[in-house]
Amino acid sequence: MRFRSILIAAAAALLAACATPARLVDSWQDGDYRAAPLRRLLVLGFGEDGAGRRLFEDELVRALKAQGVDAVPSYALASGVHEADVDRVRELVTQSAADGVLATRLAGMDRRITTTPGQVTAVPTMVYRRGFYGYYPSTVWVHSPPTTRGYDVVRLETNLWQASGERLIWSGATENDDAATAHRGSRPLAETIARVLKERGLI
Repeated sequence: MRFRSILIAAAAALLAACATPARLVDSWQDGDYRAAPLRRLLVLGFGEDGAGRRLFEDELVRALKAQGVDAVPSYALASGVHEADVDRVRELVTQSAADGVLATRLAGMDRRITTTPGQVTAVPTMVYRRGFYGYYPSTVWVHSPPTTRGYDVVRLETNLWQASGERLIWSGATENDDAATAHRGSRPLAETIARVLKERGLI
């Protein structure tokens, strides 16, 4: 029973090690931008209107408000509006009284392969034998074969626009190693984006 528990714990640790959160991999900022920090943002998520997009926008709104910036999710005003829908975005900016737009779009998806080498692990255990001493310590050697894992990397692009003049002032590229959690795992990503924008004096 103890040996089995050790194996289960080892497997759980391996699965946790394979999970990589969303991360900011590249960014750009308009070096000539000198205006005051934006104070109220209209947030546009990626994908079609639905629970995933709404969750993504909610996480960005929450993270922005934690940095002292007011924010409005686009789904509260209209359904499925994207950054490219210029006329609709203008309407939402007016409707929300936002001075900036934070828009995220799906930039692409890549299929990647990773290989984990095999290993041998020593697991201590107790073995019973007849005689005066009863149990004695022993070691079981567990052989783990090499494993190959394929996964989809989702690439997102998030752009910050100044509403007046429709000027792009910041753009960031992010990656997520699990396509299925690109929406659900958005909290760390949202917090990172909000923190970076705050540190750079844009919000």
